[in-house]
Amino acid sequence: MKSFFLAQIGRQLFGVEKSYVRGVSVGKAGKRAPEGRGSGTILLLADGNQAVFCDLHELMSGPVSWRNRQESSLILNSDGRFLVLAMSGRGRLAMVDEAACKPLPPAFPDDCRNLVPKALINGGDLVLMLDVSALLDAVAPDRECDNRDESAADLPQDRIEGEGRDDQ
Repeated sequence: MKSFFLAQIGRQLFGVEKSYVRGVSVGKAGKRAPEGRGSGTILLLADGNQAVFCDLHELMSGPVSWRNRQESSLILNSDGRFLVLAMSGRGRLAMVDEAACKPLPPAFPDDCRNLVPKALINGGDLVLMLDVSALLDAVAPDRECDNRDESAADLPQDRIEGEGRDDQ
């Protein structure tokens, strides 16, 4: 059994190993970095780190006509690289028996199966288990691990709920 964070994004549940979760922010996760700091939308976190914003719906299925209302953001960290996922709610922790997870069937495209290598059926819910490293490689392949931005200190900062706590 392992601890996973379950995030609802739109109408879909996604699972992320708890070790990757840096925190949850209510509302927007940070301030947008000034233009010219790399590709994609970069957010400045309260601790001065930069995080890449990822829209999972757009990444996995192309632009969609509806967008979920962002109530909170999930901040992930893998090897010093940060990623922000907009969530429809606050999310929750769950214990997961990894042996119960099954690989996605071959009907899913390879790029989707790289991002979501396995899924868990839990009653009437299908929880897609994200590979955070593959997700970061897909949205920010050339972001450096040491992304500390000293110029962020003079920007207004948001508080990250649960930052640095093991009991998130």
